[in-house]
Amino acid sequence: MFYKNLQIKSTLRRPYFRTSLIKQTLLVVLCLSLVACSTKPKIQAIQAPVTQNIEYSDWLIAEFNPLNSTKPFQLRADQKEKFLAYYNDPKYSHIRPHQRLYDYLSRFVFYFTYQNHTHDASEAFDHKSGNCMSLAMLTTALANAVNLEIGYQMVNTAPLFYREGNTAITSYHVRTKIYIQEETQLEDEEYFYFNRSSLTIDYYRDKSDLPGKMISNDEFISMYFANKAAKAIAEKDYELAYQYSSNSLKHFPSAAENINTHALVLSKLNHLEKAIELYKTASESDITSINMMSNYKNLLVRAGEFAKATEVEKQLKTLDDDNPYDLIMQGNHFFEQAEYSASLVMYQKAENKAPYLDEVHFSQAKAYFKIGKFAEAKASLKKAMSAPVKVNSVDLYHAKLQSFKR
Repeated sequence: MFYKNLQIKSTLRRPYFRTSLIKQTLLVVLCLSLVACSTKPKIQAIQAPVTQNIEYSDWLIAEFNPLNSTKPFQLRADQKEKFLAYYNDPKYSHIRPHQRLYDYLSRFVFYFTYQNHTHDASEAFDHKSGNCMSLAMLTTALANAVNLEIGYQMVNTAPLFYREGNTAITSYHVRTKIYIQEETQLEDEEYFYFNRSSLTIDYYRDKSDLPGKMISNDEFISMYFANKAAKAIAEKDYELAYQYSSNSLKHFPSAAENINTHALVLSKLNHLEKAIELYKTASESDITSINMMSNYKNLLVRAGEFAKATEVEKQLKTLDDDNPYDLIMQGNHFFEQAEYSASLVMYQKAENKAPYLDEVHFSQAKAYFKIGKFAEAKASLKKAMSAPVKVNSVDLYHAKLQSFKR
């Protein structure tokens, strides 16, 4: 762990291909469906949210090499030729284009081996291996080769953990959507459009996965560079990590996790004051996340700024998050510090997001038990037992309930 303040998101599960959904994994530094297409839904337009951007001057401390953001999605001529030979085969001409791409991927993924490496599209094509981000890059490259529009959706999922050196790795996921060619949309760049017919591809789907927000192409490529930065951090190549995290921020400077990654790289390059200043700038611009603010607090402690660290700790207790698992993790952090009331606040926020997860209620039960609210603890255990989505076994909850009767 990076002075107990760096975790990176990835995954360990072996891949398999389902007809409904391909889950893509991202290395993101923390504190580091098949959609029905038998009918055409009405396109709904809503105004895009206004985001606050951090300027280069707020985080740039040295020059960096701007990297080609299209190269990671490029296939060699021979690779493209292999794909197009299948895609354009007359015997498949009756199959709709998006389905043809899906069918090709399903055959390809059958031989795909999971490895904890972020490959670009060409490398993933050759090696038939890599993490889920690698498969996302390949999916995008194939879609680009036949002019199919693709989109990306975050997936909130139960975190998995492993270590690489002194770096803790956990998981974030994004899945791809291949939009049907016949679909039309309004031509107003100030609006996002939802309910478009699409085929969603998901890599090793899990019942505890929760659909998250759609993200832009710029945000997606920024995550690819953040992946590369995280890998470089794990390998202690901080100069390379700086190049990648700089490019990540160049494409999406107002993403809390990109800021978090860059600040951690700065701290590793002995620019602790600059790292703290970046966190401060982001926080004052209302760009926050639980992970980012947790790392901010830890760097303040490292710098001896204990009063400010206490202020950030208080702010952490007020933060919400779209991902219930991040809320559970922060609740667990407070639980480990014996701040059981603060942990309950986080678990309640997680329940508001996902009341069907057994982990939410089980976590609440543990906290209630610690503060002596046994009736509430029993009620939470019963909720966990009846929750539709379970990580723990029902036998565990029976055993816990029985302990109240002794």
